[in-house]
Amino acid sequence: MKNKLTYLLRHKYYVAKECFKRGLYWQGITHDLDKIFLNRSCEEHHRRAKHHAEYWAVSQYVVDIAKVYGYTLPTYICYWPMPHKYIMEMLCDWEGARLANRSNKSTYDWYMEHKDDMQLHPESRKILEKEIIKFR
Repeated sequence: MKNKLTYLLRHKYYVAKECFKRGLYWQGITHDLDKIFLNRSCEEHHRRAKHHAEYWAVSQYVVDIAKVYGYTLPTYICYWPMPHKYIMEMLCDWEGARLANRSNKSTYDWYMEHKDDMQLHPESRKILEKEIIKFR
């Protein structure tokens, strides 16, 4: 438990530092507080935190209702566009994880390796790919 809290605080420090560089002061302060104070699981945190793409997923209920009426929702419709400030916080989160883990791989390189596995709205991906270049 101590190691998890130590990592979480180190990660939170780096995310705050990255957010502050970009003028995202509130996100830097409040980032991942639910993990610390509510002890949420990663999956629950990803569904409830606006800086995670999973938060912007259309509810499975909506997808199921569409199927009842004969519609198949394409993958890109199953995710709402993320506001710019949350895309930036997501990038700061990834950079904070990289720094907290003391990884030599850049956030940009990590994204390029994993982008095909990520579900995002096309508008969100376009913004993310424009902004992530700054994390090379």
